[in-house]
Amino acid sequence: RLLEIHHNVEEPKAFEDYSITLNELEGLKVEIIDGL
Repeated sequence: RLLEIHHNVEEPKAFEDYSITLNELEGLKVEIIDGL
């Protein structure tokens, strides 16, 4: 998976100042491994 984090303001100071997107990488299958 691809995690993208972008700031929405010039000087971010809080969590709300960011936009966070989770994407799939083209051509790769996600495999979730339980354990650690």
